[in-house]
Amino acid sequence: MAARKTKPGGSKPDKHWRNAIILAVHERVAGEGSPQKLRAIAEKVVELAIDGDMAAIKEIGDRLDGKPHQSDDVAVARDVQEMTDAELLEVVEAAQTSISAEDEGMAHRAFIDALGGSHAVADRLGEKLSTVSTWRIRGVPWRHRTALATLARQHRVPLPDGFLHQLPKPALE
Repeated sequence: MAARKTKPGGSKPDKHWRNAIILAVHERVAGEGSPQKLRAIAEKVVELAIDGDMAAIKEIGDRLDGKPHQSDDVAVARDVQEMTDAELLEVVEAAQTSISAEDEGMAHRAFIDALGGSHAVADRLGEKLSTVSTWRIRGVPWRHRTALATLARQHRVPLPDGFLHQLPKPALE
């Protein structure tokens, strides 16, 4: 595909149709002192909207308020009675993970603060401040917990519950 070149003067590249439309709508409607064609078009859209034309109403709404956000999220509600045991377990685990991640994040925030705060922990572990600040929000990743536990031992700071132990997943019966 050939590269587009910008025309001298800064106009958009190779937009012949666009340029022709712009010239046409800025011309005056027949007769001296009459409004530009663009104004006449806008007035026509407003008239159509007043008369109940849904396309005109939608156009005005989209231009004034912007188009509504298009979401790709699709939630399909299913009756619990129709779900398999495995599907029900997934729903429960997802809810527990969400709740426990929130609780864990709060516990880790307090833990990092007890160790002197994000700056102190970052300095002592040789990590970026932004990394440790993220741990305060999302929880400390497992690969960093041993180093933090060592630091906590040195400073006599107690570990949050379950900090070094992952709970096993429940087995399906």
